[in-house]
Amino acid sequence: MAWSDKITTSLFGRRIGLQRLSSAQDARKSEVLVGPDAFRSYATTADTTSNYLAPYGVSVLSSANSASTNPVYRLDAPIPGVGKTITIVSTATGVASTCDFIVTMSTGAVAIQSTWSTSFTVLRSTNPVVINLMGITTALWALTNSSASFSGAATTST
Repeated sequence: MAWSDKITTSLFGRRIGLQRLSSAQDARKSEVLVGPDAFRSYATTADTTSNYLAPYGVSVLSSANSASTNPVYRLDAPIPGVGKTITIVSTATGVASTCDFIVTMSTGAVAIQSTWSTSFTVLRSTNPVVINLMGITTALWALTNSSASFSGAATTST
């Protein structure tokens, strides 16, 4: 059974709906959601090391959120097809160069990128960085940042 068979059609009206693309726009005649000016995603600056990071939306991590000089955040298992953005920023007082922000994957989950030869379970950064992940399976994240933009600001380990 395809995942699209599980969709409940509960939105009706003229402000939001589905539009089937013509063959000139898409050879597969896909349907897209149309209507609103933008979609609002979950975003928080209140994540702490005592809870798992949500596997969706945007998490902004800063030294202001942590009592530790080297905070370790845990990321929940991925949801297939759902993206996660982790942003590490400095605060007004600045992040000390000795402060590592560490994000560990939940048990059994790993992240991959096609340009790297190994999978990794830990993301680490002392610099401001944006990390974009996409859930591939319930145990596999894909790192969607280009290796050049990510590796200059963060490291990974297995």
